[in-house]
Amino acid sequence: MGAAKTDKAQQRANIGRFIGAYLELTSLDPSLAPNSKLRREITVKAILKTWADLPSRDARRVTPADCRSWAARAATEGTGFVAPNAKTVRSGMSVSAHNKCVDTLKAIFEIAREEGVVTKNPASSLTKRTLRRKRLDLPTSEQFQAIVRSVSTIRARRSKDCADMVRFLAFSGARLREATALRWSDFDSARNRLTIAGTKTTSSYRTVPIFPPLAALVAEMQGRRGPEPADSRILRVKECLGALKSACRRVGVVNDDCFPKRRQLETSNEEGCCLT
Repeated sequence: MGAAKTDKAQQRANIGRFIGAYLELTSLDPSLAPNSKLRREITVKAILKTWADLPSRDARRVTPADCRSWAARAATEGTGFVAPNAKTVRSGMSVSAHNKCVDTLKAIFEIAREEGVVTKNPASSLTKRTLRRKRLDLPTSEQFQAIVRSVSTIRARRSKDCADMVRFLAFSGARLREATALRWSDFDSARNRLTIAGTKTTSSYRTVPIFPPLAALVAEMQGRRGPEPADSRILRVKECLGALKSACRRVGVVNDDCFPKRRQLETSNEEGCCLT
């Protein structure tokens, strides 16, 4: 009887159970966008890549020192994942990926604490690494206008639409997928505001004022395209990166190295090791 109770207590304290609970809570959270859920799943996989025996450990026997040892190892060694077509191979885990792993590990052990399995979260003492902010070298107003003109005059079927997107993103402050989801019904001319549903979380739903440059762009687009149904998408293209890169090269503002590579969420391998 005593052995059975011991086995049951060990099963209850198994960290793999808390990892599963964390993933289940993530999948059921209506406030999280699909990409946010995917990012959390990939982060868990990155933790398991750098702490292989974690799921089989007893939460009651994991110490703060164990967590600090993992954090140091993860930071210096990383998961070993190399992005497709990568020109350079990073040594260790990036700061942002490491910080996501730290937050996730804390959340997993917090479930154990809330269930009363442990009295204190052993990962609570972990600190995040400092993320170095990149210096933004933005184009001047004149350079921006030159870029837009270059995009619009490219001999392509969608050149005008690409130029519309460049200006719309700049004047609205919307993220790419937010902007491509917008429809004419999202404009409230009476109140002079634009409703942006948001794509990351439900909290990213917001309204923004229609500033004069955005108002002028919208008026120009409507005048050029004529009347459209209220549920028509405002932007007719889903991206403009290629046209933008070509225009920037022609204007002489930046080179290819200034453009960030696409995120590897969709192209990450089965091990989920794109968080390196």
